[in-house]
Amino acid sequence: MTVCPLPHHRRYTLFTVVVTAPPLSSRDAVPKPFTPQEARDLILGVARPAVFLNMTDDWPASRWTLTRLCDVLQEQTLRFRIGRRKMDTEPQFETQCDYVDGTIRQFQEWISGNCQEESGPFGRFDSAESWAYADYKYLALLFKDKAEMLQDVSWADFGFPGRDGRDSTLWVGSRGANTPCHIDSYGCNLVLQVQGRKKWHLFPPEDTTYLYPTRIPYEESSIFSKVNVVNPDQQHYPAFSKARPHVVTLDPGQVLVVPRRWWHYVESVDDVTVSVNSWLELIMYKTDKIPTHRMQWKIVLESINKMNYETTLLAIIDALYIESYEVTKIYLVRRSEIDRKPTQENMIDYSTNVEKNTNDSLLE
Repeated sequence: MTVCPLPHHRRYTLFTVVVTAPPLSSRDAVPKPFTPQEARDLILGVARPAVFLNMTDDWPASRWTLTRLCDVLQEQTLRFRIGRRKMDTEPQFETQCDYVDGTIRQFQEWISGNCQEESGPFGRFDSAESWAYADYKYLALLFKDKAEMLQDVSWADFGFPGRDGRDSTLWVGSRGANTPCHIDSYGCNLVLQVQGRKKWHLFPPEDTTYLYPTRIPYEESSIFSKVNVVNPDQQHYPAFSKARPHVVTLDPGQVLVVPRRWWHYVESVDDVTVSVNSWLELIMYKTDKIPTHRMQWKIVLESINKMNYETTLLAIIDALYIESYEVTKIYLVRRSEIDRKPTQENMIDYSTNVEKNTNDSLLE
């Protein structure tokens, strides 16, 4: 486990948060370092990224190695993104990559250096110069004929009962496979590292202006950075020097918590990496923490989201979840007016009704 920086605490450290406990032999023999409620409280309350240890040793999914996936998925094909290992100062966005549809076994043959016939569509790429990444694969679709596999993932151990493989995605990559620096709109991200290691470069929300956000390439749920954070062009992006990266290399069996609005660049370190993740919709999980007069926000947010009023949506979410909970100006659409585009006339100013709170008491 590599974490920078790494100050120590009783059961965790803040690199956020790193849980420390002896390895587990079984659920019955040794209790997990955190109860589900304790884990949930940390996940929903932490302001910086966190790494949990020894929480998933008894998960069958923790043994989803590439060999295991080959046996289970057999001839089922996945779409892989193919990128180049040579790195320049520009991010390698998805629109600049090639794509192939191949099986996990063909991918395994390719990274092993076997002949083109055995590696199928991967054979036209040199594995010494290219990487492959099957990213963001919904387990519910992958295992639609093997529903029992979905129970191999149990986020209930982290305080989210009923959340399993149906709410998770699979990521399989080769050394060098990466996702350019971006932020997601999903909420909080839980990532279980199954095989191999991945290096995460994370940046706090306050660094947003230093990362030169862009909507090109456009992706509905993500905003990218123009900066290649591991090989930046300081001449074109001088403000990036002010950014404060938090770097962690995630080892097998560890679970990373990426808080909402944290930027992240992710790269596979080893020849094979397998990860499983789940995004927590914080609106859903935090409504019970919100005072009564704010309970309608979830309904309003959903309605705005359906209308794709991105700017309004982000403004409301920012007001809800900024770390200090200090609200300066919030506009909500009247529920009777949500069928048409918000305007100044049909919006309610809630800024005088929401408490200012700088001690995180809403998370207690």
